[in-house]
Amino acid sequence: MDYNKDKVEGAFDTAAGKVKQFAGNVSNNNELKSEGAAQNVQGKGESLLGNTKQAVAKGTHDAGDMIEKMGRNLSDKGYPTIGGIVEKIGDKIEHIADKN
Repeated sequence: MDYNKDKVEGAFDTAAGKVKQFAGNVSNNNELKSEGAAQNVQGKGESLLGNTKQAVAKGTHDAGDMIEKMGRNLSDKGYPTIGGIVEKIGDKIEHIADKN
């Protein structure tokens, strides 16, 4: 998941929108002011999307890591077959976010 791209684009659009709003206020240009407000909102949305993607990726990774550890614990307690299967499943889940 390319959440950094969304966050950077969001920050750029937010800043550009604020500049347009300011320019619209100074020049008494309501169209430019409205365009700036819309771009500002768009930027905030892009940043939110990037933050959400990042949180999902982290949550998926952490859940997979926890399942992997459960598999190792099962193996350590004398259940190597099921433990190995659970560990592999956890590893796959852990790296799902890496592929998107």
